[in-house]
Amino acid sequence: MINVFYWPRDQRLVMTGHAEHKGNYSPVVCGAASALFYALCTTSNGFLKYKWLKGRYHLDEKGMAYCKMWPKKRYFKRTRVAIGMCVGGLMMLADKYPHLVRVEVLNAWNHESIGNFDDRTVLEEAAQGGVTYLRKFCYDMLKGRPLQGQKGNKNEKAGNET
Repeated sequence: MINVFYWPRDQRLVMTGHAEHKGNYSPVVCGAASALFYALCTTSNGFLKYKWLKGRYHLDEKGMAYCKMWPKKRYFKRTRVAIGMCVGGLMMLADKYPHLVRVEVLNAWNHESIGNFDDRTVLEEAAQGGVTYLRKFCYDMLKGRPLQGQKGNKNEKAGNET
């Protein structure tokens, strides 16, 4: 399953996972999600060329993608539209293929358990050749959740109802 985490105010996008083979559309969905992410990366490179951004960072590793933009104040809305278009496309994929894609829009007020995401740590570890903070974040966000397509709580598989 492709899991997408998006922070609109911070202009940050984290994608993890792959579309498993659960039907005929898995490779197409995985390709579409990748194309949306690469389009966002190319767009942010254009923003940097025209000096709309103070900086941007992309990380693309097997099964993990990360994009963060630091726009100049006067271009914030324009750059947010670009990342919003990418997330909008991913949401359309999630609507059509809920067993393959899940999108979460995160803010401090709607998801208190994540705390503050530390971009500096991600950048430092990526420069050193590791992405442990980012992988731990994705693991923490996904642990304890019921399997996709399963109703009820996480203990229902074992037959224990709470």
